[in-house]
Amino acid sequence: MKKISSFLILFFALVASIQAFSIVEDSLSLPVIRMLHPTDSIKVTTGLHNSKFLNHTVKQGQTLFSISRYYGLDMMDIINYNPLLSEGVKLGQTLKVPIANTDIKWQQGKHFIKWRMIEVVYIVKPKDTVFKIAKTYFKMPIDSFRMINNKTHDTLEIGDKVIVGWIDIDGIPEKAGVRAWLPITLYTDYKILRKRYVNTQKGKREIDEKGPATWNEKAKGDNLYALHKTAPIGTVLKIMNPLNKRTIYVKVVGKLQGAGYHYDTIIVLSPSVVKALAGVNRNFRVNISYYK
Repeated sequence: MKKISSFLILFFALVASIQAFSIVEDSLSLPVIRMLHPTDSIKVTTGLHNSKFLNHTVKQGQTLFSISRYYGLDMMDIINYNPLLSEGVKLGQTLKVPIANTDIKWQQGKHFIKWRMIEVVYIVKPKDTVFKIAKTYFKMPIDSFRMINNKTHDTLEIGDKVIVGWIDIDGIPEKAGVRAWLPITLYTDYKILRKRYVNTQKGKREIDEKGPATWNEKAKGDNLYALHKTAPIGTVLKIMNPLNKRTIYVKVVGKLQGAGYHYDTIIVLSPSVVKALAGVNRNFRVNISYYK
């Protein structure tokens, strides 16, 4: 009898342990935390170079990690546009979340399910027109804009809320439209310089260098540029941070003079390049490639 009791105890303990493991395993594969409700709408604003930002209001239990994951971004993407986040996210705080046009869906196809979509709304500003909002800002047909907003005329009032599309209730897939670590304001220049780099390699010799990079803290603007000792002005360089493998392309705009920099510095980068590469130290090591 005692043997049977012992066997039953071991059996049920084993079953319990398997269930516990299953719960833990399931928890690791849980979907992204739902940040918004089907009845919510989220405001979108525009910035330099026609960049777009969603205005996300922090709710109970949300963290910088969960918010960035929901929008398919790296935390640094959000930190770049919200300097106060160095103190942590706060309940009720409104964050600027970079987003691409391709992340906003305005087509209502056969797979469109209204209750699974969150409205993205734009607030009409002075001098805005239907053409400017639809075609210039959000790259959508004017007829689609009118249909979405049930408009039979093109009259707009300052402060009007207009729908410019939707995002999925489960969030935005990682790297959908916006590179996960590259600010959207740099993405167009990044693509142009990358294409130029690829096109210049034919019939030329590749030069590889490794060494410390630095930056001018007083420089301003979102530009992908660098000062280099030997590469001719106008050369496109491929820069990689070996610690995280982030790679970016920059244009040489001047010669690196030794005065004012450490003797072994091989390149001076713009602050926006350093942020994209996640350079932390005043002098951090990079790998450089270019064609000559």
